[in-house]
Amino acid sequence: MPQKRGKLLSQKANLTALMVIGSSVNKSREQQEQINQKIESLVSRYRDLKKSKGSKEIYELSEANVRSDFIDPLFEILGWNISKPDEYDREYSIKHGGRADIALKINEKPVIFIEAKRFGGIPHINERGDGDWLLEERQAILYAAKEGAKWAILTNFEKFRVFNARTGMTILDIESIYDYMDKIGKLLYLTKDAVVTGRIEKLAAWEERPDIDREFLELLKKWRITLANDIYERNRDNEVLKGEEGELDLERLKDAVQRILDRLIIVRWAEDNLVLEDPNILQRKYNDWKLSPTYNSIVDSLFADRALFDKFNDIHDGKIFERGHICEQVKVGDETLGAIIVAMNQISFRKFDFDILGNTYETYLGHTLYFKDDGTLDLKPSQGARKESGIYYTPPYVVDYIVRNTLGELLKDKTPEEVETIRVLDPACGSGSFLIKAFDYFKDYYEKENERIRAEKRQKIKEYLRSSGNQFKLDEMDGLEYNEHRDVEKKILKNNIFGVDLDRQAAEIASVNLMLKALKPREKLPLILDENIRVGNSLISGTEEELRGYFGENWEDKKAFNWEEAFGEGGFDVVVGNPPWVFTRGEHFTDMEKSYFNRFKTTLGVVDRKKQSGKLNLFSLFLKKGIELLEENGFLGLIVPNNLLRVTTYDVTRKFVLDTCKIIKIIDLSGGVFREVTAATIIILLEKEKNNYRRNKNEIEIISEVVNLNDGKYETHLIEQETFLDNVSCAFNIYADKRSLAVFSKMKEDAILLGELTKDIIEGIVTPKGKKDFISDNKESEKYKKFLEGKNIGRYCINYENKYILYDRDELHRPRPEEIFIAAEKILIQRIGGGETVINAVYDNEQYYTFASINNLLLKKGCGYDVKYILAVLNSKLINFYYRVNFTNKSDLTVNISKTYLEQLPIFPASPSQQKPIIELVDRML
Repeated sequence: MPQKRGKLLSQKANLTALMVIGSSVNKSREQQEQINQKIESLVSRYRDLKKSKGSKEIYELSEANVRSDFIDPLFEILGWNISKPDEYDREYSIKHGGRADIALKINEKPVIFIEAKRFGGIPHINERGDGDWLLEERQAILYAAKEGAKWAILTNFEKFRVFNARTGMTILDIESIYDYMDKIGKLLYLTKDAVVTGRIEKLAAWEERPDIDREFLELLKKWRITLANDIYERNRDNEVLKGEEGELDLERLKDAVQRILDRLIIVRWAEDNLVLEDPNILQRKYNDWKLSPTYNSIVDSLFADRALFDKFNDIHDGKIFERGHICEQVKVGDETLGAIIVAMNQISFRKFDFDILGNTYETYLGHTLYFKDDGTLDLKPSQGARKESGIYYTPPYVVDYIVRNTLGELLKDKTPEEVETIRVLDPACGSGSFLIKAFDYFKDYYEKENERIRAEKRQKIKEYLRSSGNQFKLDEMDGLEYNEHRDVEKKILKNNIFGVDLDRQAAEIASVNLMLKALKPREKLPLILDENIRVGNSLISGTEEELRGYFGENWEDKKAFNWEEAFGEGGFDVVVGNPPWVFTRGEHFTDMEKSYFNRFKTTLGVVDRKKQSGKLNLFSLFLKKGIELLEENGFLGLIVPNNLLRVTTYDVTRKFVLDTCKIIKIIDLSGGVFREVTAATIIILLEKEKNNYRRNKNEIEIISEVVNLNDGKYETHLIEQETFLDNVSCAFNIYADKRSLAVFSKMKEDAILLGELTKDIIEGIVTPKGKKDFISDNKESEKYKKFLEGKNIGRYCINYENKYILYDRDELHRPRPEEIFIAAEKILIQRIGGGETVINAVYDNEQYYTFASINNLLLKKGCGYDVKYILAVLNSKLINFYYRVNFTNKSDLTVNISKTYLEQLPIFPASPSQQKPIIELVDRML
């Protein structure tokens, strides 16, 4: 800062803090943009080379040329010093023979091995066939494995594959140069900085999936299509597949297909895990039919009275095999079932874990049946359906962390009698991944308890033999009996595990997964589907009269869920899950449903006045419902969007949490937890607590900068829960440490709140759909006004692009009062901000009309403050730091700059004479 400016600001220490007006640069964003540009330039160089030489000639270039011209520059862009052998070691000598093309080193120790090839020298990934790797891939992986390195890369720049050398899994694959820019975010996990700090582990946790997962998904899709078409063709006149108006009901067809596949998968799993006495029974049924199709039928051998499915049900029991399902009332071709059985027999179900089944099935639920133009049925991905229902597969490490820190904590020091009464609920259970993990924790408890019993028994026998001179007398052994816990799987399913889902298919899949966990030879299972796993809407309940009031005659279609009727009286000890992230304003919600959910939309508002929030997301309702269902001192663990922490829409939810629970932990996972979802996420862990003092004085563990959650590779600090209660809108300002809180307390001493000085803070114009119809490059009439969007303003600057908006109050969706725009002077604030400089504000005395991406701030007349002084305060580093810590949680993602929070910003009181030097500085900036 120039000396003259420094002199002016030195008049008042607090004003000095406010007026650090120099621009703040987000280095990480700038570096990322530079990497993006350089990689894009490298890709362009390849394209130019291929265009000038042609495909044939480019493939004749040597491997050395490819390395020096493309692979070396790529890693240099990623921050590796390619001229230092102790960091970028070419022709690295491998123990026991061989040389790796390149070894990337940290502290002179190899961490990544690179196998480089010439252009055209890496086969397509589909050429793996039945093997796990191509020869070229195996070479790279073996080099890394021999040297104890975790990562291996195979690349010729055209293709770029990254492997975990310890598991053999592919964690990143770029199969074309056109993929580089699409996958640039993932490529950044290979920068030197990312490898040094361990962030590469995050990419591995996100991307790593067993190949069988994808293969099985493709097979499931194929079987589903084949079965659906076969059943459709054979049952066109079958009434069981018709709706009320006589048309084909695709939901009924889907149910039939689903149940047949579920039964076959259970039997195959039972075969491979030696649950069945005949471990090859399906293949035998197929062989019998193949040898004599005239006299044998696969369908009859499975579905007929006393046939395989009946016998399975008699032995093991279970809703999936219960008689009378629609799948038994449709005709199915032997050829179709036979082909599926043959394909299933080529898969080793012994390799399957329940993470694979869960991931596969939840992806499978994201597809819908539809008729193609030729009249046949097919499947298509339904991203809309996934978003509408919130179907997103939860990574295993998240599931394990949540269950371990809720149920795992509760199980500590519990007696077996107490454990039998613990009830775990997932109110939106999907395919059951959280319940399956809970099952594992219960089973592990009993296994450890049985081991304790066996150890105690062995010790007692030793003591007895020692005292009796090694004389073993049966009549004296009665007191040494220790009964181990038997049939724990059935006990867990009956007493401990509960789930609800709106989608019957999802509930059925959860039941299948849990059934497989407990399946044993010749043992019956407790009923799961429609008993402990129920179909219903966890958020809708009430008497028939109440429900009719909201939903009319179709109230039963809403699948209202009566908790006490379904699961008995009493609450739950643990609630876990990944609830749907769905806004109730969406088109898939009826007006009646919106009316029902609108009961929850009132927010806290400001200065104790009520106001209506703009939108509501189902995850917040699931959070509230989960707490209501908890027993006192019960635990809740959910993964939810990060905006729960700060968005004003959820202030009632936050207040409810603070009034009912101790927050045990908040884990900031940032983005990238879910594929196809960029939203930042958190895990929130709560304990229900009615004591006000214990809640408020509770110290919350905040976990951030997560590299590996379950290995403890993250940063952590503590914050008192009362801090959240004291914050505006009860925002969870998780990064407000003691030092910053002390600064904020000082800032608020004698300060005036911005809301006390403003006449209004209001966002700009909202047009109907078809915004372009209102925008023009010319002033076509007096109704066309100079127009700015958020992108046109910055700190102290306006970039007017000669745009005009048709200001017709009758045509605009939300025109806003015109007095806002024609005011003599006002402050314009970008409504969407992020990074370290959250607030970007500028002075306007040219009567610009603004779009909704701008907040317009007008001061009250006679408030005693100049608009340019307020502008300086808003643009200062100190106020940006205050806003960023308290209201955005230091998010680097864009956030809405809320009126609620702007109104609560502390303004340092200053007389006109104190404001004057600040105003002069602002004039220079403008």
